[in-house]
Amino acid sequence: ILVAIDNFDALKELGDDMESFIQKLARDGASLGIYIVTTMTRGAVMRSAVMNNFKEKIAGYNFDESEIRSLIGRTSMTVPEDKKGRALVKLNEIDIMQIYTPVPCPDELTYMEKLKEFVSTMAEKSTEKKAKGIPVLPEELHFSQLSEYPGYEEMVGEDTINEGLEGTASEGEASANNGELQESLAVPVTQIPIGIETEQLNVVGLDVSKEPALIIGESGMGRTNVVKSTLEFITKHVKETQIFIFDTTSMNLRNYSNLDNIKYATGKEQSVLLMEKLKEIIENRKVTFEAQRESNLLMSIKEYGLKQTPVFVVIDIVQELYENLDGDKEKLDILKEALDVGIFVIASADNKLRTRMSEFLETLTSVKNAVVVGNYREQNLFSTVGFRENNTDPRFGYMYSKGKIKKVMIPLV
Repeated sequence: ILVAIDNFDALKELGDDMESFIQKLARDGASLGIYIVTTMTRGAVMRSAVMNNFKEKIAGYNFDESEIRSLIGRTSMTVPEDKKGRALVKLNEIDIMQIYTPVPCPDELTYMEKLKEFVSTMAEKSTEKKAKGIPVLPEELHFSQLSEYPGYEEMVGEDTINEGLEGTASEGEASANNGELQESLAVPVTQIPIGIETEQLNVVGLDVSKEPALIIGESGMGRTNVVKSTLEFITKHVKETQIFIFDTTSMNLRNYSNLDNIKYATGKEQSVLLMEKLKEIIENRKVTFEAQRESNLLMSIKEYGLKQTPVFVVIDIVQELYENLDGDKEKLDILKEALDVGIFVIASADNKLRTRMSEFLETLTSVKNAVVVGNYREQNLFSTVGFRENNTDPRFGYMYSKGKIKKVMIPLV
Protein backbone atom coordinates (compact mmCIF):
# COMPACT_ATOMS: atom_id res chain seq x y z
CA ILE A 1 0.00 0.00 0.00
CA LEU A 2 1.39 3.40 -0.99
CA VAL A 3 0.18 6.57 0.73
CA ALA A 4 1.02 9.73 -1.26
CA ILE A 5 0.58 13.18 0.34
CA ASP A 6 0.78 16.38 -1.71
CA ASN A 7 1.54 18.38 0.28
CA PHE A 8 2.23 18.08 4.00
CA ASP A 9 1.70 21.81 4.59
CA ALA A 10 -2.03 21.40 3.93
CA LEU A 11 -2.26 18.17 5.93
CA LYS A 12 -0.76 19.87 8.97
CA GLU A 13 -3.75 22.23 9.06
CA LEU A 14 -5.94 19.25 10.00
CA GLY A 15 -4.44 19.27 13.48
CA ASP A 16 -2.07 17.40 15.79
CA ASP A 17 -4.03 14.14 15.64
CA MET A 18 -3.42 13.84 11.91
CA GLU A 19 0.29 14.57 12.29
CA SER A 20 0.54 11.95 15.04
CA PHE A 21 -1.11 9.44 12.73
CA ILE A 22 1.41 10.21 9.96
CA GLN A 23 4.21 9.76 12.50
CA LYS A 24 2.98 6.26 13.40
CA LEU A 25 2.45 5.42 9.73
CA ALA A 26 5.98 6.50 8.79
CA ARG A 27 7.48 4.66 11.78
CA ASP A 28 5.60 1.35 11.61
CA GLY A 29 4.13 1.26 8.11
CA ALA A 30 7.09 -0.24 6.23
CA SER A 31 7.11 -3.35 8.43
CA LEU A 32 3.44 -3.87 7.51
CA GLY A 33 3.89 -3.22 3.80
CA ILE A 34 2.54 0.35 3.96
CA TYR A 35 4.79 3.00 2.43
CA ILE A 36 4.46 6.77 2.53
CA VAL A 37 5.64 9.55 0.20
CA THR A 38 5.08 13.21 0.99
CA THR A 39 6.02 16.62 -0.37
CA MET A 40 6.35 19.92 1.49
CA THR A 41 7.47 23.45 0.72
CA ARG A 42 9.51 23.94 3.91
CA GLY A 43 11.17 21.47 6.24
CA ALA A 44 9.96 23.43 9.25
CA VAL A 45 6.32 22.40 8.71
CA MET A 46 7.10 18.84 9.85
CA ARG A 47 8.05 18.07 13.44
CA SER A 48 11.46 16.44 13.88
CA ALA A 49 9.80 13.42 15.53
CA VAL A 50 7.94 12.83 12.27
CA MET A 51 10.84 13.83 9.99
CA ASN A 52 13.24 11.32 11.56
CA ASN A 53 11.09 8.44 10.29
CA PHE A 54 11.77 9.43 6.66
CA LYS A 55 15.16 7.93 5.80
CA GLU A 56 15.23 8.92 2.14
CA LYS A 57 14.92 12.63 1.36
CA ILE A 58 15.06 14.80 -1.75
CA ALA A 59 15.56 18.57 -1.63
CA GLY A 60 14.99 20.76 -4.67
CA TYR A 61 15.98 24.39 -5.08
CA ASN A 62 15.02 26.72 -2.23
CA PHE A 63 15.75 30.43 -1.79
CA ASP A 64 16.83 29.70 1.77
CA GLU A 65 19.76 27.26 1.61
CA SER A 66 19.37 26.50 5.32
CA GLU A 67 16.07 24.77 4.46
CA ILE A 68 17.96 22.33 2.24
CA ARG A 69 20.62 21.60 4.87
CA SER A 70 18.06 21.15 7.64
CA LEU A 71 16.42 18.46 5.52
CA ILE A 72 19.43 16.76 3.92
CA GLY A 73 22.21 17.48 6.39
CA ARG A 74 25.65 19.04 6.04
CA THR A 75 27.14 19.00 2.56
CA SER A 76 29.36 21.12 0.35
CA MET A 77 27.06 20.53 -2.64
CA THR A 78 24.47 23.11 -3.61
CA VAL A 79 21.41 23.16 -5.83
CA PRO A 80 21.98 25.64 -8.70
CA GLU A 81 19.12 28.02 -9.45
CA ASP A 82 19.65 27.93 -13.23
CA LYS A 83 19.50 24.12 -13.53
CA LYS A 84 15.84 23.16 -13.44
CA GLY A 85 15.14 19.78 -11.88
CA ARG A 86 18.50 19.57 -10.09
CA ALA A 87 18.16 18.34 -6.49
CA LEU A 88 20.05 16.83 -3.58
CA VAL A 89 19.14 13.33 -2.46
CA LYS A 90 19.94 11.56 0.79
CA LEU A 91 20.05 7.78 0.67
CA ASN A 92 23.01 6.22 2.49
CA GLU A 93 25.00 9.28 1.49
CA ILE A 94 24.15 12.71 0.12
CA ASP A 95 24.38 13.03 -3.64
CA ILE A 96 23.14 15.25 -6.43
CA MET A 97 20.46 14.13 -8.88
CA GLN A 98 18.46 15.33 -11.87
CA ILE A 99 14.67 15.01 -11.74
CA TYR A 100 12.91 14.31 -15.04
CA THR A 101 9.40 15.34 -16.04
CA PRO A 102 6.94 12.92 -17.69
CA VAL A 103 5.96 15.61 -20.23
CA PRO A 104 7.67 18.76 -21.60
CA CYS A 105 7.60 21.72 -19.21
CA PRO A 106 7.93 25.04 -21.06
CA ASP A 107 5.68 26.70 -18.46
CA GLU A 108 3.49 25.65 -15.53
CA LEU A 109 0.14 25.88 -17.35
CA THR A 110 1.30 23.85 -20.35
CA TYR A 111 2.88 21.30 -18.03
CA MET A 112 -0.39 20.75 -16.14
CA GLU A 113 -2.38 20.36 -19.37
CA LYS A 114 0.13 17.93 -20.89
CA LEU A 115 0.32 15.98 -17.64
CA LYS A 116 -3.47 15.53 -17.57
CA GLU A 117 -3.38 14.30 -21.18
CA PHE A 118 -0.60 11.86 -20.29
CA VAL A 119 -2.52 10.49 -17.30
CA SER A 120 -5.69 10.12 -19.40
CA THR A 121 -3.76 8.19 -22.05
CA MET A 122 -2.28 5.87 -19.43
CA ALA A 123 -5.73 5.33 -17.90
CA GLU A 124 -7.21 4.40 -21.30
CA LYS A 125 -4.46 1.85 -21.94
CA SER A 126 -4.72 0.32 -18.48
CA THR A 127 -6.47 -3.06 -18.32
CA GLU A 128 -6.84 -2.97 -14.54
CA LYS A 129 -10.02 -2.03 -12.71
CA LYS A 130 -10.16 1.66 -11.89
CA ALA A 131 -9.55 2.39 -8.22
CA LYS A 132 -12.47 3.90 -6.35
CA GLY A 133 -11.98 7.45 -5.19
CA ILE A 134 -12.58 8.51 -1.61
CA PRO A 135 -16.14 9.88 -1.57
CA VAL A 136 -16.61 13.49 -0.51
CA LEU A 137 -19.76 15.59 -0.27
CA PRO A 138 -19.64 17.95 -3.28
CA GLU A 139 -20.89 21.52 -3.37
CA GLU A 140 -23.32 20.44 -6.06
CA LEU A 141 -24.27 16.86 -6.94
CA HIS A 142 -25.24 15.88 -10.48
CA PHE A 143 -27.00 12.68 -11.52
CA SER A 144 -23.95 11.50 -13.50
CA GLN A 145 -21.87 11.59 -10.29
CA LEU A 146 -24.02 9.07 -8.39
CA SER A 147 -22.09 6.15 -9.90
CA GLU A 148 -18.95 7.36 -8.08
CA TYR A 149 -20.46 6.69 -4.65
CA PRO A 150 -20.72 3.39 -2.75
CA GLY A 151 -24.02 1.57 -3.07
CA TYR A 152 -24.80 2.65 -6.63
CA GLU A 153 -23.36 -0.45 -8.31
CA GLU A 154 -25.56 -2.68 -6.17
CA MET A 155 -28.63 -0.81 -7.43
CA VAL A 156 -27.71 -1.25 -11.09
CA GLY A 157 -26.30 -4.78 -10.77
CA GLU A 158 -27.64 -7.89 -12.45
CA ASP A 159 -29.74 -8.74 -9.42
CA THR A 160 -31.52 -5.42 -9.57
CA ILE A 161 -32.10 -4.16 -13.08
CA ASN A 162 -33.18 -5.89 -16.27
CA GLU A 163 -30.20 -5.51 -18.62
CA GLY A 164 -31.73 -6.43 -21.96
CA LEU A 165 -34.45 -8.60 -20.38
CA GLU A 166 -33.25 -11.83 -21.96
CA GLY A 167 -35.98 -14.41 -21.57
CA THR A 168 -38.60 -11.79 -20.74
CA ALA A 169 -42.07 -12.16 -22.15
CA SER A 170 -44.65 -9.45 -22.47
CA GLU A 171 -48.22 -10.15 -21.33
CA GLY A 172 -49.28 -10.89 -24.89
CA GLU A 173 -46.37 -13.23 -25.54
CA ALA A 174 -46.84 -15.04 -22.24
CA SER A 175 -50.35 -16.14 -23.14
CA ALA A 176 -48.98 -18.06 -26.12
CA ASN A 177 -46.55 -20.16 -24.10
CA ASN A 178 -48.79 -23.24 -23.73
CA GLY A 179 -50.19 -21.99 -20.45
CA GLU A 180 -46.81 -22.17 -18.70
CA LEU A 181 -46.19 -19.44 -16.17
CA GLN A 182 -42.79 -17.91 -16.89
CA GLU A 183 -40.53 -18.33 -13.85
CA SER A 184 -37.43 -16.86 -15.51
CA LEU A 185 -38.84 -13.61 -16.77
CA ALA A 186 -37.55 -10.14 -15.96
CA VAL A 187 -35.58 -9.73 -12.76
CA PRO A 188 -37.71 -7.46 -10.52
CA VAL A 189 -36.63 -3.87 -10.18
CA THR A 190 -36.03 -3.07 -6.52
CA GLN A 191 -34.52 0.30 -5.64
CA ILE A 192 -34.38 3.60 -7.50
CA PRO A 193 -31.43 5.74 -6.30
CA ILE A 194 -32.45 9.11 -4.87
CA GLY A 195 -29.18 10.65 -3.66
CA ILE A 196 -26.33 10.24 -1.18
CA GLU A 197 -26.83 10.38 2.57
CA THR A 198 -24.65 13.07 4.08
CA GLU A 199 -22.97 11.07 6.87
CA GLN A 200 -21.60 7.87 5.30
CA LEU A 201 -21.98 9.16 1.70
CA ASN A 202 -23.72 5.99 0.56
CA VAL A 203 -26.28 6.05 -2.24
CA VAL A 204 -29.81 5.59 -0.89
CA GLY A 205 -32.95 4.73 -2.82
CA LEU A 206 -36.66 3.99 -2.72
CA ASP A 207 -37.87 0.41 -3.07
CA VAL A 208 -40.62 0.54 -5.71
CA SER A 209 -41.37 -3.19 -5.74
CA LYS A 210 -43.11 -3.25 -2.34
CA GLU A 211 -45.02 0.04 -2.26
CA PRO A 212 -45.46 3.22 -4.30
CA ALA A 213 -42.54 5.65 -4.15
CA LEU A 214 -43.56 8.96 -2.58
CA ILE A 215 -41.76 12.30 -2.91
CA ILE A 216 -43.42 14.90 -0.71
CA GLY A 217 -42.56 18.50 0.11
CA GLU A 218 -42.93 22.17 -0.56
CA SER A 219 -43.02 23.78 -3.98
CA GLY A 220 -39.70 25.13 -5.21
CA MET A 221 -37.61 22.81 -3.02
CA GLY A 222 -36.58 20.24 -5.63
CA ARG A 223 -39.63 17.97 -5.65
CA THR A 224 -39.86 17.75 -9.46
CA ASN A 225 -36.08 17.41 -9.65
CA VAL A 226 -36.33 14.16 -7.65
CA VAL A 227 -38.99 12.93 -10.10
CA LYS A 228 -36.65 13.76 -12.99
CA SER A 229 -33.84 11.89 -11.23
CA THR A 230 -35.96 8.73 -11.04
CA LEU A 231 -36.83 9.08 -14.74
CA GLU A 232 -33.16 9.49 -15.63
CA PHE A 233 -32.34 6.27 -13.82
CA ILE A 234 -35.24 4.29 -15.31
CA THR A 235 -34.64 5.43 -18.90
CA LYS A 236 -30.90 4.71 -18.67
CA HIS A 237 -30.84 1.44 -16.72
CA VAL A 238 -34.18 -0.34 -17.06
CA LYS A 239 -34.38 -1.78 -20.57
CA GLU A 240 -37.54 -2.60 -22.54
CA THR A 241 -39.80 -0.75 -20.14
CA GLN A 242 -43.02 1.21 -20.59
CA ILE A 243 -43.39 4.52 -18.76
CA PHE A 244 -46.60 6.49 -18.21
CA ILE A 245 -45.98 10.14 -17.23
CA PHE A 246 -48.70 12.34 -15.75
CA ASP A 247 -47.27 15.87 -15.79
CA THR A 248 -48.47 19.14 -14.27
CA THR A 249 -49.62 22.19 -16.22
CA SER A 250 -46.05 23.49 -15.86
CA MET A 251 -44.95 20.59 -18.10
CA ASN A 252 -41.60 20.19 -16.34
CA LEU A 253 -41.32 16.60 -17.61
CA ARG A 254 -42.15 17.32 -21.27
CA ASN A 255 -38.56 16.61 -22.41
CA TYR A 256 -39.18 12.92 -21.75
CA SER A 257 -42.29 12.81 -23.97
CA ASN A 258 -40.20 12.27 -27.13
CA LEU A 259 -38.79 8.92 -25.99
CA ASP A 260 -40.27 5.88 -27.74
CA ASN A 261 -41.19 3.94 -24.61
CA ILE A 262 -42.96 6.85 -22.88
CA LYS A 263 -46.64 7.79 -22.92
CA TYR A 264 -47.09 11.37 -21.74
CA ALA A 265 -50.10 13.35 -20.53
CA THR A 266 -50.76 16.81 -19.15
CA GLY A 267 -54.09 18.52 -18.56
CA LYS A 268 -57.52 16.95 -18.10
CA GLU A 269 -58.22 15.39 -21.49
CA GLN A 270 -54.81 13.76 -21.94
CA SER A 271 -54.76 12.51 -18.34
CA VAL A 272 -58.13 10.76 -18.70
CA LEU A 273 -57.10 9.12 -21.99
CA LEU A 274 -53.76 7.96 -20.60
CA MET A 275 -55.44 6.52 -17.51
CA GLU A 276 -57.70 4.50 -19.82
CA LYS A 277 -54.64 3.11 -21.63
CA LEU A 278 -53.15 2.14 -18.28
CA LYS A 279 -56.42 0.38 -17.41
CA GLU A 280 -56.11 -1.67 -20.62
CA ILE A 281 -52.63 -2.88 -19.62
CA ILE A 282 -53.93 -3.81 -16.16
CA GLU A 283 -56.83 -5.81 -17.60
CA ASN A 284 -54.55 -7.52 -20.11
CA ARG A 285 -52.16 -8.50 -17.30
CA LYS A 286 -55.08 -9.97 -15.32
CA VAL A 287 -56.23 -12.02 -18.32
CA THR A 288 -52.78 -13.47 -19.06
CA PHE A 289 -52.30 -14.27 -15.38
CA GLU A 290 -55.59 -16.18 -15.19
CA ALA A 291 -54.73 -18.07 -18.37
CA GLN A 292 -51.47 -19.32 -16.87
CA ARG A 293 -52.05 -19.59 -13.13
CA GLU A 294 -52.85 -23.33 -13.33
CA SER A 295 -49.12 -24.05 -13.66
CA ASN A 296 -48.41 -22.30 -10.35
CA LEU A 297 -51.41 -21.87 -8.06
CA LEU A 298 -49.29 -20.36 -5.27
CA MET A 299 -48.11 -17.36 -7.30
CA SER A 300 -50.02 -14.11 -6.78
CA ILE A 301 -50.86 -11.72 -9.58
CA LYS A 302 -48.38 -9.18 -8.19
CA GLU A 303 -45.57 -11.75 -8.18
CA TYR A 304 -46.51 -12.60 -11.74
CA GLY A 305 -46.58 -8.92 -12.71
CA LEU A 306 -43.13 -8.29 -11.26
CA LYS A 307 -41.76 -10.89 -13.68
CA GLN A 308 -43.21 -9.16 -16.72
CA THR A 309 -41.81 -6.31 -18.79
CA PRO A 310 -41.54 -3.42 -16.29
CA VAL A 311 -44.22 -0.75 -16.44
CA PHE A 312 -43.72 2.51 -14.53
CA VAL A 313 -46.26 5.21 -13.74
CA VAL A 314 -44.62 8.53 -12.83
CA ILE A 315 -46.81 11.33 -11.46
CA ASP A 316 -45.69 14.89 -10.78
CA ILE A 317 -48.01 16.14 -8.01
CA VAL A 318 -50.74 13.60 -7.43
CA GLN A 319 -53.17 16.28 -6.20
CA GLU A 320 -53.11 17.94 -9.64
CA LEU A 321 -53.73 14.58 -11.33
CA TYR A 322 -56.74 14.11 -9.04
CA GLU A 323 -58.09 17.48 -10.20
CA ASN A 324 -57.45 16.59 -13.86
CA LEU A 325 -59.60 13.50 -13.32
CA ASP A 326 -62.36 15.83 -12.00
CA GLY A 327 -62.05 14.35 -8.53
CA ASP A 328 -63.14 10.94 -9.83
CA LYS A 329 -61.87 8.54 -7.15
CA GLU A 330 -62.68 5.53 -9.31
CA LYS A 331 -60.35 6.74 -12.06
CA LEU A 332 -57.61 7.61 -9.57
CA ASP A 333 -57.91 4.18 -7.96
CA ILE A 334 -56.82 2.63 -11.26
CA LEU A 335 -53.37 3.36 -9.82
CA LYS A 336 -54.16 1.07 -6.87
CA GLU A 337 -55.08 -1.66 -9.36
CA ALA A 338 -51.77 -1.00 -11.12
CA LEU A 339 -49.88 -1.59 -7.88
CA ASP A 340 -51.79 -4.83 -7.30
CA VAL A 341 -50.66 -6.28 -10.65
CA GLY A 342 -46.96 -5.40 -10.24
CA ILE A 343 -46.84 -2.02 -11.97
CA PHE A 344 -44.46 0.45 -10.32
CA VAL A 345 -45.85 3.83 -9.25
CA ILE A 346 -43.73 6.89 -8.39
CA ALA A 347 -45.63 9.98 -7.26
CA SER A 348 -44.78 13.40 -5.92
CA ALA A 349 -47.15 15.36 -3.71
CA ASP A 350 -47.32 18.63 -1.83
CA ASN A 351 -47.43 18.72 1.96
CA LYS A 352 -51.24 18.83 2.07
CA LEU A 353 -51.65 15.24 0.87
CA ARG A 354 -54.87 13.65 2.20
CA THR A 355 -56.52 10.27 1.59
CA ARG A 356 -59.83 11.81 0.36
CA MET A 357 -61.49 8.39 0.68
CA SER A 358 -59.40 7.06 -2.22
CA GLU A 359 -57.81 3.59 -2.04
CA PHE A 360 -54.76 4.77 -3.95
CA LEU A 361 -54.25 7.88 -1.81
CA GLU A 362 -54.74 5.78 1.31
CA THR A 363 -52.00 3.44 0.08
CA LEU A 364 -49.77 6.39 -0.80
CA THR A 365 -50.13 8.01 2.62
CA SER A 366 -49.37 4.70 4.36
CA VAL A 367 -45.92 4.16 2.83
CA LYS A 368 -43.08 3.25 5.17
CA ASN A 369 -40.41 4.88 2.98
CA ALA A 370 -40.46 8.29 1.31
CA VAL A 371 -38.39 11.28 0.25
CA VAL A 372 -39.17 14.60 1.92
CA VAL A 373 -37.85 17.80 0.33
CA GLY A 374 -37.74 21.24 1.92
CA ASN A 375 -38.53 21.68 5.60
CA TYR A 376 -39.25 18.23 7.03
CA ARG A 377 -41.41 19.71 9.80
CA GLU A 378 -43.85 21.22 7.29
CA GLN A 379 -45.28 17.82 6.29
CA ASN A 380 -47.68 15.90 8.53
CA LEU A 381 -47.49 12.33 7.19
CA PHE A 382 -44.46 11.33 9.23
CA SER A 383 -43.55 12.05 12.83
CA THR A 384 -41.54 15.22 13.45
CA VAL A 385 -41.07 14.65 17.19
CA GLY A 386 -37.57 15.72 18.23
CA PHE A 387 -36.70 16.95 14.73
CA ARG A 388 -35.40 20.53 14.86
CA GLU A 389 -33.60 21.19 11.58
CA ASN A 390 -35.15 23.76 9.21
CA ASN A 391 -33.92 22.93 5.72
CA THR A 392 -34.28 25.66 3.09
CA ASP A 393 -31.68 24.29 0.67
CA PRO A 394 -33.17 22.51 -2.39
CA ARG A 395 -29.94 20.51 -2.78
CA PHE A 396 -30.89 18.50 0.30
CA GLY A 397 -33.84 16.42 1.37
CA TYR A 398 -34.63 13.64 3.82
CA MET A 399 -35.01 9.91 3.42
CA TYR A 400 -37.73 8.61 5.72
CA SER A 401 -37.54 4.86 6.31
CA LYS A 402 -39.65 3.11 8.94
CA GLY A 403 -39.37 5.91 11.47
CA LYS A 404 -35.72 6.76 10.77
CA ILE A 405 -34.67 9.97 9.04
CA LYS A 406 -31.48 10.50 7.03
CA LYS A 407 -30.40 13.73 5.41
CA VAL A 408 -29.74 13.22 1.72
CA MET A 409 -28.02 15.28 -0.97
CA ILE A 410 -30.17 15.09 -4.09
CA PRO A 411 -28.60 15.11 -7.57
CA LEU A 412 -29.51 17.89 -9.98
CA VAL A 413 -30.94 16.84 -13.32
